[in-house]
Amino acid sequence: MKSRSSFGIVAIFSLFLFLSGCQTASLTSRAAPAPEERVQIMQAQNSGVWKGKDIWVDYKYSREDRTLMLSGVVNFGNHLVRGFEIMSDFRMRVIFIDENGRILGTSGLLADRGDFSPISFKKKLAIPASTASFVFDYDGNALEIGPDGASMAFWQYAIY
Repeated sequence: MKSRSSFGIVAIFSLFLFLSGCQTASLTSRAAPAPEERVQIMQAQNSGVWKGKDIWVDYKYSREDRTLMLSGVVNFGNHLVRGFEIMSDFRMRVIFIDENGRILGTSGLLADRGDFSPISFKKKLAIPASTASFVFDYDGNALEIGPDGASMAFWQYAIY
């Protein structure tokens, strides 16, 4: 009798673990950016400010059929400007999204290294059909000068 109730408890516990694992997999495999980060591109032209954790981007775009002329300036947050002297391997991308939040494609926008001065960019991008919006994502490294200089990776990925 005791082995039968132990088997039932183990079976219920195993089922619980299996179902919780399925739930986690479905939540983490969702490849969609957070809605507040999206830049809608339904208009032919527009401008604005996109704010990330470490940067903000003053951007302008003009859309014509399946191309997007995107220009702007990347500015770095005070915690980077005041805390570090050197930036290495900074990369920023654009991720194109349809109206349902599906990712349609990505395009590299800029790559830079040096200091934390504002970086201007201007690029003509081919956009996939059905693109309704885009988001920026970026990554880089911040470094202090000197033998005891610290380093810090910084990033914001739009896909989770």
